[in-house]
Amino acid sequence: MHAVRLAAAPLALCLSLALHPVASIAAPPVVNCADDGPGSLRDAVAQANGGDTLDLTTLQCSTITLTSGEIDILQHDLTLQGPGPGALTISAGGASRVLKHGGSGQLSLRGLTIADGRYESGFVARGGCIRSEGGTAYLFDTVVDNCTVISSDDNAGGGGISAGDVVLVASTVSGSRAISTASDAYGGGVAAVSHVTAKYSTIRANALENGPGYTGVGAGFFAQDYAIVVGSTLEGNDASCTSAMRSYSGALVNDSTISGNHSERCAALSEFGDALTIANSTIAFNHVDSGDGAGVYFNGHALASTVTFESSIIADNTSGAASTPADVHIEFGFLEGHDNLVMSLNGPPPPGVVTVTADPRLGPLQWNGGRTRTHALLAGSPAIGTGNATLARPYDQRGVGYPRTTGPATDIGALQFDTIFKGAFE
Repeated sequence: MHAVRLAAAPLALCLSLALHPVASIAAPPVVNCADDGPGSLRDAVAQANGGDTLDLTTLQCSTITLTSGEIDILQHDLTLQGPGPGALTISAGGASRVLKHGGSGQLSLRGLTIADGRYESGFVARGGCIRSEGGTAYLFDTVVDNCTVISSDDNAGGGGISAGDVVLVASTVSGSRAISTASDAYGGGVAAVSHVTAKYSTIRANALENGPGYTGVGAGFFAQDYAIVVGSTLEGNDASCTSAMRSYSGALVNDSTISGNHSERCAALSEFGDALTIANSTIAFNHVDSGDGAGVYFNGHALASTVTFESSIIADNTSGAASTPADVHIEFGFLEGHDNLVMSLNGPPPPGVVTVTADPRLGPLQWNGGRTRTHALLAGSPAIGTGNATLARPYDQRGVGYPRTTGPATDIGALQFDTIFKGAFE
């Protein structure tokens, strides 16, 4: 495999899962959906001061279509506040990237859809819809969809978003691609020089295309450093190697679902750092055409590198035309934890780490309440009542209203069986 390295950049570390308060609304106003001219978003960005919030909530139109190229954001910190992702879309119509952030601070996007961006280069190519060269891209209640980055002579990364750090909160990155015709591709949805954090978010149906003899790594997201995934779902992503997520300095996956991802080789989740923790999560129905470990692959850096599984389902992941069970492959590192359901593992687990190896009896990936699609446990599942809440938050993947433990029992996996019908009308 050809290693993918990103240029170092000054980064604003943004790993807090707290919701950042919206700054006070500041001039200049955005009053129309024109591409340019007085009252347009492009004009307001050009006039804004660092730290301003541009208010797009009162626009009487549903789409800002860019016809004169990407919007350059030179401020270190800037917030675009929209009325909601279903109410306002900023689209490049497939003609250019949408937003390019040149500052070293934070570009914050709230209540928006960013769509139909395309960036092509004969050199290294980054960010099909959003590019923050040395800062943080922070998205809250925002959708990034149908974005493409293409390099014809070097590597391509971040089909949807490319930044120093990427933070997704209650957001979706979908239908985006990173394409290199002559080298590696990485981060079909998201690529980060440093960290990726996803909370209550969906990373779905993103893809990679790489040159002959090269590799596509991390179709969902690629983090050069650390990754945190909480209350989120990574589904239906496709790559030649590592379909859902890849990171290199460790990862935490908590109360999350990784399902239905496909790669030619390499697992849905591949970690090459010193520590991987998966807690109260479900990793299922991922497939590789060939290779070991379709669900989770870990290759640590040192003798003390550790994989920790707590109360998680890693099952029904398969390899090859015969769909051979291939849930977990640990190349180098120690496995520890408690009360997990794992059907296939390359080697015997330490006592107590894997307590159930039977079919977990999972329902289809669907809306079961909350913000993300999940697998419910079906009646009679051996995961019911056999888990723990050692590392869990008070609620399961769906969030408030769905307690992690009901009565004395905690189930294995991302969802608690007893609360599956709570909030059925959400």
